[in-house]
Amino acid sequence: MKNIIKAEFHKIFHSIFFYAMPLGLLATLIISVLASNEHSATRIPNQNFIQILSETLDFMVIVIVCAGIFLTYLWGKERKNGYIKNIAGNVKGRHILTLSKLITGSAVVAMYSFFMLIFNTLFKLCYALINGGKFSFIPIGLTDTDRIAQMSPEALKSLEESKEVAYSTLRMSSFAFLAWILGGIAVAAMLLMFFELFRSPVLGYILSIQLLPMLAEGLIEQAVYLVTKFEKTGEYMIVKGLMKMKTLPDAMYGNAAEMNEFYPNSIGGTIIMLCVYITVFSLAAVFISKRKDV
Repeated sequence: MKNIIKAEFHKIFHSIFFYAMPLGLLATLIISVLASNEHSATRIPNQNFIQILSETLDFMVIVIVCAGIFLTYLWGKERKNGYIKNIAGNVKGRHILTLSKLITGSAVVAMYSFFMLIFNTLFKLCYALINGGKFSFIPIGLTDTDRIAQMSPEALKSLEESKEVAYSTLRMSSFAFLAWILGGIAVAAMLLMFFELFRSPVLGYILSIQLLPMLAEGLIEQAVYLVTKFEKTGEYMIVKGLMKMKTLPDAMYGNAAEMNEFYPNSIGGTIIMLCVYITVFSLAAVFISKRKDV
């Protein structure tokens, strides 16, 4: 099992396609940021990590799509060049290969997610420095010691509330980022399940691409509504469920009490749901692989 996983990672890191996807993510990020700045009436060069983490969540669906396309390409290439048949005789069961793909697929999702976070942070850092701004962990206004020293007691109280909101945003953004990674792993497990079932990458490509406009999930949601009249099906889907999480408020203007009340329930429930999906899809993929001949 250990050697199989090493072989899987060797193929991943020696694939040009693996590096092409992060470059595509970086290009998407740069175009999006530059376009938003061009349409913004006021440009604020100061940047902070808390807000960057929150903004990174807007790109996570693209991360999942890129990871899904790459994994589908990798699995299809293995079947096409005969790698599966050659290695199958050296393992106790085909399900070992499936488990190794689940592990490496999860790693790819996590790596792509952190690539996007790192790209976004570095790009915003450079943007701040080039435009004469500052980069800090929390919003700049909360760390201005000269201004804080001259504040009235009422202003200091307001400042402390703003700091509480900032750190609440950091905490909830971190949990939301984790939820998106789990969502990507659930998608990878689902794609592997269908790949093991049909032994073809075609469906994987289709499902990966449709995640962006959420076409398939939208059709399923409408079909369930027509049959059962249940209106909240989207909340129990992977990408639509993640997209429907309440938008994270700005660290400077949000309400900490509302955040602390809403997000633990919302994100906690989403994380539990995604863990269930990961388990179900993974077990289904392993079961199918054990039942099918190579």
